[in-house]
Amino acid sequence: MAEAARDQRNILGVQDKEAQLEAHVKDVMRQLDARAAAFTKVLYQSAKAGGIKMAPVRDKLAGINMGRRNSGVWELVIAEEIDGPYLVVVRDLTDRETQFAVEGVGLYGMNGHLRDDEFKKTGVFSPNCQYEIYWADTSRKYPCQDYLSGKIDQRVYDEMATLFGKSLAQRP
Repeated sequence: MAEAARDQRNILGVQDKEAQLEAHVKDVMRQLDARAAAFTKVLYQSAKAGGIKMAPVRDKLAGINMGRRNSGVWELVIAEEIDGPYLVVVRDLTDRETQFAVEGVGLYGMNGHLRDDEFKKTGVFSPNCQYEIYWADTSRKYPCQDYLSGKIDQRVYDEMATLFGKSLAQRP
């Protein structure tokens, strides 16, 4: 019986470590998503303060949802209003993204994707880990740890603001 009890403790220990790793990975992913949302809010505030006219996000979602309904895809819904109808959290089934709409242009929201095959297995960023941010019809990659720690916040903000300005300049 002692051997069976030891085997069970080993199994439970492995399961506990796996659960801890999974919880850690989810927490880091939430932190990365929260940083993208925070950048979107700052960029929105800067654009609004700069005189860019905003549009209600709901109006922009209506057209998108018509196509989604016709193809049987889950509709986008507003989960939370942050600044009235202009800066909101949009939910797509389980994903959430902070977005705003620019009058005459369309929706803007920053989201990212972790580019690191090892992180979900180990819970540690590999030396080559990149966090790819999608914004204004393009993307940029940043070192994961620098992005998550805030070490490069000004660089990220400056690059995203430049991409935003270029996207507006390219519209008719």
